[in-house]
Amino acid sequence: QLPRDQSDLLEDDSALGEWLAAHSAPDDRVFVWDSPLANALARRRTPGRIGFFVPLVLARASQNEPVPLGPIQQRLRGEFLASLESPETRFVVVSHKAMAGIEPNLRKNVPVLFPEFSAALAERWQVTDSVGDYRIHTRRAAGP
Repeated sequence: QLPRDQSDLLEDDSALGEWLAAHSAPDDRVFVWDSPLANALARRRTPGRIGFFVPLVLARASQNEPVPLGPIQQRLRGEFLASLESPETRFVVVSHKAMAGIEPNLRKNVPVLFPEFSAALAERWQVTDSVGDYRIHTRRAAGP
């Protein structure tokens, strides 16, 4: 049997997959920060070739602090952020804990380890729904 926190994550992923299947079209692109499982369950592709947070962040094993990025990782981050701007990107989904920087898995904490992603969400996306701990972001309407 899975520990409670892991079974909660699987339940949230399953529920999110159902939500995505019901609220998006097959051609819509979706990025889920914490886990690619919901994308697979809903049969929704990611905005770009990066479908999982792992290649985007590096943290010291015992601390919630970033490790200096190399040139390949910097390029991946730029590519990822650009993919969010694609018109096909319908939803960006991040857990509340990851956005608040309180996720027990330190590699998921967005504000500390990937502040540019945190800023992009704050500037151009808004939370419009939630499933479990996941917060579903949609693109903000363009201003006048």
